Amino acid sequence: MKQALCTVGFAALCLTLTASTVAQPTPDHLKCYKVKDTLNLAGTVDLDTPQFGTDPGCTISKAKLFCVPATKTVKQAANKATKMAITPQDVSGPNPGDRICYKIKCPTATIPDQQVTDQFGTRTLGKFKASMICTPAVKGTGPGEPTCVIGSCFAQGDLCEPCLPSGPRGGPSAGSCAKTVEGDLRCQVAGCVQPFSNCTSSAQCPGDQFCSPNVLPGVNACCPLCLPVLEPPIICSSQGDQCGKLVSEDGRRWCRSGPGFYDEGVCEATTEGALRCQALGCLSTTCTSSGECGSGFFCGRDAGGSGVNLCCPMCQ
Repeated sequence: MKQALCTVGFAALCLTLTASTVAQPTPDHLKCYKVKDTLNLAGTVDLDTPQFGTDPGCTISKAKLFCVPATKTVKQAANKATKMAITPQDVSGPNPGDRICYKIKCPTATIPDQQVTDQFGTRTLGKFKASMICTPAVKGTGPGEPTCVIGSCFAQGDLCEPCLPSGPRGGPSAGSCAKTVEGDLRCQVAGCVQPFSNCTSSAQCPGDQFCSPNVLPGVNACCPLCLPVLEPPIICSSQGDQCGKLVSEDGRRWCRSGPGFYDEGVCEATTEGALRCQALGCLSTTCTSSGECGSGFFCGRDAGGSGVNLCCPMCQ
């Protein structure tokens, strides 16, 4: 049986194999599945690759692939043109994690042919054309984020976030892990519904609520569950645009600035000429390039005034 294994970078390079001979100690391949995405995404992004440079003004649309780490063992491989057998080479890399690959269309760029090497040998690749961008992904709602199901909370009183409905400032809110009458934990946001229903099971509450015991001594009540927040990719089309990783009910975008705290992001220019989504104010540290600012920061052009570049926090 044939499988399509996709190694995804600036473009997607798919190799069709008849099976799999070189065992990998870690799942450093990506196995990609065609998917149907419920998010009807349409936007513009600036892309920057250390190897090929910047691609400003690329359009991005719906996801086409979901890729997961994989290993392979090549049982047999050959060059169809020469009929010569291929002896797999020992080329490995880190675990790439899950990826969602979105279709992109970028302005035409001239990229020279590249000599590359993988387990199937050294050869030259040409006619480069950007076609996809693959973002890191996690299954479910993500680490530390609520799923509003049994097991999403580990201890009563723990913070669980981000949540809808929105908080007082209009951004996402934070919930608290609370016990149900059934004995499990759920992520609760806001106060319980009054008048108290004195429910005896969560099935007696609406689908977006659960039954919490002893909100008053001997009195149970239906309490609101944390609802997941929409988390689309960050898009910056022009400087000053509002941006963020999280979308509130009114459509504004927000960044997480700390446990339970959210602030609106703004697209700002870097010294490299790209746009980044900035959250909160910049540091007093001056810089000439983003590489000087450390993880989670970029070098904001004129962030401290004309000619003064500062390290600024990126949206988290």
